[in-house]
Amino acid sequence: MGSEKRVLLAAALSAIFISVYSSAVLKPSRQPAQQLLPVASPQTMSADVASYHILDEDVTVIESRDVRLEIGKSSAAVRKVTLKQFHDSISSAPLQISSSYPLLGIRGDVRWILKETGSTAVTFTGADASASYRLTYELNAEQPGLQLSVATDQATLASLRIIASWAKADALNDQQNRLEISARSEDNGKARYFRHGVSRKAKNVPRGTLLLSIAERFFCISVKSVQPLAVQILPSINGHELVTEASLPSGADTYQAKVYFGPRDYFYLRQAGVEQAFAVGTISQIGLVLLSFLKWIAGITKNYGVAIICFSIGITALISPLTLISFRSMKKMQELKPKVDHVLAKYKNDQMKANQEVFALYREHKVSPLSGCLPMLLQMPILIALFQAMSHFIDFRGKGFLWIADLSLPDHFLRLPFSVPLLGPHLNLLPIIMAAAMYIQTRQSSRAMGSAESNPTAKMFSGPLMPIMFGVMFYQVPSGLVLYWLTNTLMSLVIYRVAKS
Repeated sequence: MGSEKRVLLAAALSAIFISVYSSAVLKPSRQPAQQLLPVASPQTMSADVASYHILDEDVTVIESRDVRLEIGKSSAAVRKVTLKQFHDSISSAPLQISSSYPLLGIRGDVRWILKETGSTAVTFTGADASASYRLTYELNAEQPGLQLSVATDQATLASLRIIASWAKADALNDQQNRLEISARSEDNGKARYFRHGVSRKAKNVPRGTLLLSIAERFFCISVKSVQPLAVQILPSINGHELVTEASLPSGADTYQAKVYFGPRDYFYLRQAGVEQAFAVGTISQIGLVLLSFLKWIAGITKNYGVAIICFSIGITALISPLTLISFRSMKKMQELKPKVDHVLAKYKNDQMKANQEVFALYREHKVSPLSGCLPMLLQMPILIALFQAMSHFIDFRGKGFLWIADLSLPDHFLRLPFSVPLLGPHLNLLPIIMAAAMYIQTRQSSRAMGSAESNPTAKMFSGPLMPIMFGVMFYQVPSGLVLYWLTNTLMSLVIYRVAKS
């Protein structure tokens, strides 16, 4: 395979990776992961999700610094959660999450009675035909967590089920805010993750779930159990709510779990002790390190848009020595232009032979036709790492810059009177500016490598193909990421100008 084909393949694979990963982030897969553990028995689960609808009832309230919970006095279920530190993007009031179903509750043939209540804890007692039970919810005053405990002194908890649900609370459109479930289990000490979106049918989760999370893009509930659970996703009626249930351990007389309500952001999950709620790969870990640095810069600039620009300038400056080496290599290629022209004239009737001789000439003089795109290819791992880490980065939510209302969303410069295939109903200005800057950059690089006729790689990169491909690829990603790549492109242009002068 020729060098120019390898360059195009590398760029195309990078674009495909980001596009596919973007789809995975915005639209969870409906295909369950390989079930390495036995699934739960359907007979133990309820298939009638409508029976879980919560009815009107009086509530009691407990709250901590971070959250406020409304708990039904009759159902003993968490009916509404208010996240005090985050605001609804429309009303600017503290964000509230509620559902047609219990956000969290213990179900069975039990009549619950409110026994004790305080500012941060509440206790219920109840009984069925075989046993009596004690249920306690207690908020942690220092961490954003809730301690759930259920106990019986007469039998096991086999007749009880834990219910967890989530409804979309954030004012994002469906393409940017899909519901999904993440379940973490362990098999011989190795973590296994199951991920699934909304389903019209009941779905079994692999047995042995220790950490169950239901999430929209930026917020979630995570239930971290001491004992493993057999979980089932109940069928969704309207697509805007996701409900799960699990039978409590059959051989136990107590059950305990830590429950987290809050941002899906890794840094908040870690603070609550549930950072393993969602799978984090190696590339994402690199992205989290970069985000930590970006957060530090934002603490100085007091604006994330400015912080992204400074961060991108810093990254570009860090790899500038390689950029300058690349530029010097391209200048050598330009000096070889007369010899390249001679080879092309000599083999003008044999294009394959001409290309072989041209690349042999480059090898002889130790220059690479890949040098023009080397800085971009070096940036791709950083870009992918940032994209993965930024997807659920709560600090971007609602943060504006210039005309951008929200750095976590496309910039939506204006709404079009029609919808464009692949692009949608909005004009996003930032990706268009980025594509234009990339086109200027590729034209500049191709001129440094020699004329398009004498350099196949220059010919391939001098056109609008790559800028258009990146413009489409970036059109629906967070504008913060587009701002990063635009700044990087403009900085690369500056470096080329300085090196050329």
